[in-house]
Amino acid sequence: MNPRSLNRRTPMDQINITPFVDICLVVLLIFMVVTPLLVPGHAVELPEASNLSPQPGDEHAVTLSVDAAGGLYVGDQQVELAQLSQVLGGAHAENQEAPVRMMGDARVPFGKVKGVLRATQGAGFGRW
Repeated sequence: MNPRSLNRRTPMDQINITPFVDICLVVLLIFMVVTPLLVPGHAVELPEASNLSPQPGDEHAVTLSVDAAGGLYVGDQQVELAQLSQVLGGAHAENQEAPVRMMGDARVPFGKVKGVLRATQGAGFGRW
């Protein structure tokens, strides 16, 4: 055996991709951890109510409801947003101490709820 042939380097005919795969997996892991932290806005969890006890004055409360389609209801009567101030003004004239109870579907855009709140304040209701 020739000692020179042992020291002689031959070109590699295969590429070892294991380090490349390791680096790719580490970068993927970093992106998976960091990406949820980059979402703009503030995460909000809406509370779920259970076993609500009636509050004082609930028997005279004016109930507003907004369904998923955006329909407005005062009690069981469906009203339009333009008529809401008039209907609530009449209810406020009957009982000025009555609070307003508002129920809204989770799928209703906040802009719709904001309009209802403005109409309620415009009718003179201050208690929620």
